[in-house]
Amino acid sequence: MNGGSAGSPFNAIALVANAQIFNGAAALPPIVAVDDVLYVQAKGSIVRDMIFNFQKQVYTGADISVQSSHLFYGFQILEWAYSESHSS
Repeated sequence: MNGGSAGSPFNAIALVANAQIFNGAAALPPIVAVDDVLYVQAKGSIVRDMIFNFQKQVYTGADISVQSSHLFYGFQILEWAYSESHSS
């Protein structure tokens, strides 16, 4: 949010909300995995991660299913779970 341009203060009259990304999310709950948040995009076949970038003060993310997108052709993710593994 800003007052009309980047870095300008906002008030009750000058208030602009700028979207950071335009990827919608599916109905599946996101998974919090340490510092990352994993979510399924709106169409149900792309998995993205999201992490807060402290230098830029924004959330950044990437399509982490891009290397396996062929597995999702014609399919959607309906359920998912997370299990952390610890090596001894």
